[in-house]
Amino acid sequence: MRGRAATIAVVLCAIPAAAVGQVVTCGDCTHMASVYMGEGGFIATADFADKVSWIARCDGVTRTGEIAAGADGVVAALWTGDLACMAEGGGSFEVGPVMDGGWFWVTDADNSAVGGLVDKDVYEALKDDPADITSAGAGVTMMAGQGAVFVKETATGRVGIVPNILPEAPGSEMPLCGLRYTSATPPVPYQLLDDCRLDATFTMKISGPGDFGRTAEVGNVIYRNTQDDIRLTARMIAGGHISYRLNAGVVDPEWGAIDSKPLIASWGVYVHDAGPGATLASINVAQDATNFNEFIISPAAYCDDPAQRSYAPQIRISAGYVQNFIIPEMPNTTPPTFINRIITVRCAPPAAQQGQELVPDNPFPPEVD
Repeated sequence: MRGRAATIAVVLCAIPAAAVGQVVTCGDCTHMASVYMGEGGFIATADFADKVSWIARCDGVTRTGEIAAGADGVVAALWTGDLACMAEGGGSFEVGPVMDGGWFWVTDADNSAVGGLVDKDVYEALKDDPADITSAGAGVTMMAGQGAVFVKETATGRVGIVPNILPEAPGSEMPLCGLRYTSATPPVPYQLLDDCRLDATFTMKISGPGDFGRTAEVGNVIYRNTQDDIRLTARMIAGGHISYRLNAGVVDPEWGAIDSKPLIASWGVYVHDAGPGATLASINVAQDATNFNEFIISPAAYCDDPAQRSYAPQIRISAGYVQNFIIPEMPNTTPPTFINRIITVRCAPPAAQQGQELVPDNPFPPEVD
């Protein structure tokens, strides 16, 4: 420490002091001394920086400065002269960017005490819930700092710094609400409803014409022709772990893990991208006038035109918030948050357009005697 003092003193002499009422901050400061009073100092390792900044506040005066890191990344400074905080109750000292593991010392009249620099984020997160430091009675004085308490035995002058910001070890994640089984034989099902969490997911499923006249789930691409309407049906599904009510104010007793629950939504269909060469009028998609979650894609004459058959417009089907009496609800903001599906509409292959047989004649017909 003695070899550094001359260099540090030169830096500190050039530091201006801010008057009362001026607001000065330190954007690079990451750590703080939990007790800043009297004389002392600190030592820390710069967090991959060539220099660190510091800010000291004492008795209404704010001082700032920088310290160059040594070859080993270590930075240090003495709290002497203008940096000794003699105000009753002490002040505050911040520095950064530095790594965890830095420490400071405070020199009292007869003894010194050492403490660790406190991460500012940790302090801000836990400062409203400090640990209660046990009192030793009238023979020991206690002064609260920022993340620690400075204690002093009156008879001997012994001093110490006791941390009162004590981060707790991370606990296990709260279990998901939902179906559970007892250990009885046979197991008895029950719903875990208390001290559990929900993780609802919202997805849109769209069904349309599939093979052999069946209805099937639609992917990201559908095909249309020049002869028939294509009718799509959209559904809003809540999955994961939710709570739902049969109606307003009545809780369904079977709430918990839900595989899939259809929801009410406000539906819309839009042209997302007409694509090269296509026009909005050629897309021919509309919402059903009665069933708002159904959408009709009309036949497209351009699919018969070889020059236009490559058109691949995109439609966007949107589901907006409508109250469903579930917890958590669908996203609902202003403007509304929509859940969207984008589908590319392509022309069917030429053979399918013309109704031609896609399977060739048998090249090996049976011989007839």
